Amino acid sequence: MVASKDQQGFTLVELVSALAVIAVLAVALVHTGHGRAQSMSYAFQETVALRLAQAELEAQRANPGQLMVGVAAFELPSGVGPLPGGRGQRSVRAIEPQLFEVEVQVWWQPAGAKQARTVILTTRLASTEAK
Repeated sequence: MVASKDQQGFTLVELVSALAVIAVLAVALVHTGHGRAQSMSYAFQETVALRLAQAELEAQRANPGQLMVGVAAFELPSGVGPLPGGRGQRSVRAIEPQLFEVEVQVWWQPAGAKQARTVILTTRLASTEAK
């Protein structure tokens, strides 16, 4: 059967080529969407860790007379956000007799990540009653 010039449509080769292009684009979109979702999850976890570190620094700032030179772990409050394997550490060192550097670190291990992530905040506090 000979096709006339008036016939319209796609050949099988054109149809298969179009489907292959659509399949490649679909895979790329799914991969991009997954990466974007994972980045958003990491960003949320980092925000939670930052807020926990800020809260610990504020607790130290609120009680400057209770500053103790040294390193100590502190509990991360439960129910504030997903920080898998999260832990915190506070270190205080004397710079001058009544001036102290306070550093707060929060670590966690995101699911699927090869390395733990860390947020570190540092400030200086003055105290007249440091121990």
